[in-house]
Amino acid sequence: MEGYEVYTVQIPPHVGPGQNFEVEHLGTRFTITAPAIPPPDGLMQIQLPSIAALQQLQRQREQALAMQHSQQQQALAIQNYQRIFMMQAQPQQQPGEWEQRIDPQSNRSYRINTRTGEAQWL
Repeated sequence: MEGYEVYTVQIPPHVGPGQNFEVEHLGTRFTITAPAIPPPDGLMQIQLPSIAALQQLQRQREQALAMQHSQQQQALAIQNYQRIFMMQAQPQQQPGEWEQRIDPQSNRSYRINTRTGEAQWL
């Protein structure tokens, strides 16, 4: 398989058939499953990524993180712009500004102070 190399590893004595154990390869830990029928010598062959494949994987991870960071920054900038725009778009209300409205359930008129939320039936 391209980008992989074959290695021979010793199955740890405490690991039974089908159980997992870890190996470290080029600074990365890999989980390996012991075969269902253990070899008599306790050795098994595994395929692990080559140095070039691991370096490429690391570059891809870094690019993905950079892209994710860029997208997060862009989303924050859009949210900030929308927040500023909404603050500017809302008309400034004066203290004590009253609006007359009609209650949809009772069809009664009332007035509401748009600054304080105080309401009075008319």
